[in-house]
Amino acid sequence: MENEAKTSDFQQNIQKILSDDRVKEALHQIFLESEQTIATQIKLAETASPPFNEEKRRELFIKLLNDSGLEDLTIDTEGNTYAYFNKTDNADTPTLFLSAHLDSVFDNETDVTVTFKDGMYYGPGIYDDARGLAVVIALTKTLTQFDIKLESSLIIGATVGEEGPGDLRGAKHFFKKHDSIDAFISIDIDVPNEIIYQATGSLRYIYTFNGMGGIATATSVNLALFMLQLEL
Repeated sequence: MENEAKTSDFQQNIQKILSDDRVKEALHQIFLESEQTIATQIKLAETASPPFNEEKRRELFIKLLNDSGLEDLTIDTEGNTYAYFNKTDNADTPTLFLSAHLDSVFDNETDVTVTFKDGMYYGPGIYDDARGLAVVIALTKTLTQFDIKLESSLIIGATVGEEGPGDLRGAKHFFKKHDSIDAFISIDIDVPNEIIYQATGSLRYIYTFNGMGGIATATSVNLALFMLQLEL
């Protein structure tokens, strides 16, 4: 019953927000500017950003956020970039961190040119997470343009090293330095009808196999594949 009551309160709050004329107008504007958001997405996707080498995309992301009305971004020692959109002095006010990740899985040798075919855009990393970054920029622009007031403090930015070898290093570093964050929204390929709440963490394992000669090496490969299957 308690969970049902919380769900009901949540739904009522959402409906209250959606009924606000400023929010309606802002959502409509986001829809009208969808082509511009896609153009931003393509520009970000065509700027290579492997883990540990996100500088060029970060520089572009900062410029686009500045153009959207968010200034004075901080770049921390790990390479994350962020700024307060709204900050209150009330210690009881919750703080939300909204971000996407700057890196993609592709190395600097990958051709990241985006192509268009049969109504679809194709390009390495165009969805994960160039789309997330473009959405963060679109939301920032809309919040600024419509002067939407927030009850919470809001930090907007982007983290580094989300993909495989990065091991979430950017997000881990950010939260070590900001232990007062109350909520975190990570836009990782936006799916309007899907929200992952309290997702599982990232655990990494190193397996070492010792053997003799070519036969043992082949066996080690098979064992490694077997372990990966078990992990999945």
